[in-house]
Amino acid sequence: MKKVESMNVVPFIDIMLVLLVIVLTTASFVQTSKLPISIPQVDKDSTDSKDVLDKKQVTIAISNKGSFYFDDKEISFENLKHKVS
Repeated sequence: MKKVESMNVVPFIDIMLVLLVIVLTTASFVQTSKLPISIPQVDKDSTDSKDVLDKKQVTIAISNKGSFYFDDKEISFENLKHKVS
């Protein structure tokens, strides 16, 4: 009787290690785009009063074409400045 030989897995391990190195090196170059925003400071005394702050959540977005959106509605930059001020 012949002895059943097992499959050699060393080449497969080598290929997997090379693929792992490629994935890890390319993943380090991928960066998410970030926009630095400076948040204004609020006086502590003004936050104690509930009637001072209007707690309405709004969404402001800028498309890749440069269009401005306020609560999912297209708006000009001048109107946007008036709404947020």
